Amino acid sequence: MVMLEALCAGTPVIVPRLGALPEILGDGVFGAAFEAGNAIALRDTLEAALGVGPEKWREKSIAAREAYSQSYTPEANYRQLIEIYGSAQRQFRGGESHRAVGPLDPANADL
Repeated sequence: MVMLEALCAGTPVIVPRLGALPEILGDGVFGAAFEAGNAIALRDTLEAALGVGPEKWREKSIAAREAYSQSYTPEANYRQLIEIYGSAQRQFRGGESHRAVGPLDPANADL
């Protein structure tokens, strides 16, 4: 959650390679990852991040905010959830779905 809050604020992140954090980080455009539990790797990653210069930092900040806006806002989460529901509905009905399932749609109460 803290990582997403940082992205929302446009703050580049440094995360351990642990759990889903590296997956969220992606290719490192808006941050960097280090080997979890390795203090030297953390130090090296911090030094590299702090030494990129103001222009590169600004680019990473913009990328962080864009990543949040595209994938992690409530609206983006809702769209992703509707896609998942729609996929499940199509599989359930054998590909005959005519519209995506909405969680508040009374017509879908039996699902």
